[in-house]
Amino acid sequence: TFILYRKQNTESYPLSPISFSFLLFLGWVVLGHFYTLDQDNSMTAILIHLGGVLVLLGLILYVKQKEHLEKFLWLILFCAGLMSVIAILQQFEVYPEIIPRATKQMSTGLYGHRNMLATYLLLHFPLAIYFYIESQTRSKTIIFGILSILIALAIIFSRSRGGQLVLGIELFSVLIYFIREKDYAKIRDLIIGVVLITVVY
Repeated sequence: TFILYRKQNTESYPLSPISFSFLLFLGWVVLGHFYTLDQDNSMTAILIHLGGVLVLLGLILYVKQKEHLEKFLWLILFCAGLMSVIAILQQFEVYPEIIPRATKQMSTGLYGHRNMLATYLLLHFPLAIYFYIESQTRSKTIIFGILSILIALAIIFSRSRGGQLVLGIELFSVLIYFIREKDYAKIRDLIIGVVLITVVY
């Protein structure tokens, strides 16, 4: 992204209040990890949040069209879906030579800690719901619906109480939105999705 930006003749967009606040938040999180007693886990979190800063700056500098942003977000959701599948398979100890074992039946994905997995996936669940709502074709609706269910299942399997609480809040917020929009078909789909998640769990 930065290499492509150097080749462009267009001016970059100024930082919006939301972008600036997000960068400030990520920077504050990075600084906060230097004061923890667990320096090993702290360094991992520092690298992750610095990666978030670079991704956001790259989006601000390079992405100029909606189509570019959609493709980027689809790739992000694909990665989140892959991480969700890994977290779910951890519960069944499938391919233990490739997929790390769950810690006391708590899925951790490739992050090594249930809370970090839940935090990662919680950022993508609303995005999956958004693309599900905005899908214009049946195939995309099915794909993003499956991604939403996989992400929700992985969060539940992480056994992160905070993650499960936030997931419940996000689901309730989506339900309130559908009720306000009087989109009864989406309300039905949401209820079916929650039932499927409950049955599989």
